Amino acid sequence: MEVLCAVALLSFLLLPIVQLVLNASADTRRSELHARALFLAQKRLEEALLLPPAEAAALPDDEVERFSVKVDVQPYQGSADLHDLAVTVSWPADRGSSRREVKLRTLLCELTL
Repeated sequence: MEVLCAVALLSFLLLPIVQLVLNASADTRRSELHARALFLAQKRLEEALLLPPAEAAALPDDEVERFSVKVDVQPYQGSADLHDLAVTVSWPADRGSSRREVKLRTLLCELTL
């Protein structure tokens, strides 16, 4: 009887610890995916900044592993030389059908010589 009580007590004490470890593992996985998405967005943003706006707008959408990478270039309001450059990286969420995304934006200047 004492052994049974000790096992029951031990299981009640270990259950929160196991749950904590599982949650930490899931949080680590989400952080890794977010960091990877940021890396991909920054890389594509740097590639687009090296191009004139028309060529940056023509960059194709890309699929890298489970990430979808999209580049959007729009004229910036109030300026003929500036363009709004946005890079969006999205990926499926761990649970459910919603998607998570990272978006980096900057201004792109069209240089005329």
